[in-house]
Amino acid sequence: MELIKTKSLIEKIWWAIPPVVVVLFITMRRTFWEMTHFNRPLHSFVSLYEKNTLTLLHFHFFDFWGAIVTLSAIAFMSIGYYLSRKKSVAMRIAAPTITAIIGYYVSAVLISLLVFMY
Repeated sequence: MELIKTKSLIEKIWWAIPPVVVVLFITMRRTFWEMTHFNRPLHSFVSLYEKNTLTLLHFHFFDFWGAIVTLSAIAFMSIGYYLSRKKSVAMRIAAPTITAIIGYYVSAVLISLLVFMY
C-alpha cells in the first residue's frame, strides 16, 4: 500500500524533479571541484555548497549571460519533456534532467567562447 502511495505521489510531481536535480547537480559539482582543487577539508562542504548555490542563483537571474544559459537549459529541458511524453515515470524524469544538463553545458561553452573571443 505504501509503494502505491509513493508511486502516485511521484506521478503527481514528476515534472518538478528535473529542475531541482539540475540545480543541485551543478552546484554539487562546483562544490566538489572547489574542495578538491583548493584542498578544502570535509567540514567546509556545507558552507561551500551554500556559497556556490547563492553564486549560481545570482548569476542565473541577475546577469545577462547567465539568463541566456538558464533559458537554454530550460529550452533543452522542454525538449526532454516533449520527447518523454507518454513514457514511463522514470523516462519522464531522466530525459528532461539529462537534456537540461546537456543544454546547460552546451550554452555555457558557447557563451564562454563568445565572451572570450571579444
